[in-house]
Amino acid sequence: MNTISVSIDSKPVQSFFMVVGVTFWIAAWYIFQSTNATTEFLFSLHDIQIESLASKNIDPNQLVLSGETLRDIATKFNNHSNFGVIGMIIAGCFFLLLTLVLSIFNVSVGNKVQASEK
Repeated sequence: MNTISVSIDSKPVQSFFMVVGVTFWIAAWYIFQSTNATTEFLFSLHDIQIESLASKNIDPNQLVLSGETLRDIATKFNNHSNFGVIGMIIAGCFFLLLTLVLSIFNVSVGNKVQASEK
């Protein structure tokens, strides 16, 4: 009788999980940095606009987008972005934890008959 032997080693899976976990962390860091840079740019642009209006003797209170509204929008943007960043960090931790578990236990699946079972 012919038998088919299958053996699955956890080392390639472990490497894949580590790459995925680190990728989640890098993406979370990038999104966090770009969110902060975007809001800082938005505030700088608003300040430049107010200075420009003041130099032309135009009342800055006539702006359609006031400073309070802009800060509310930026705060909501930051909060929603931070929820995504926290989720990505948790997902990265999950994959890195799986990597650690696979490296500690060295999971191997196979259907070879052991010598003691023959």
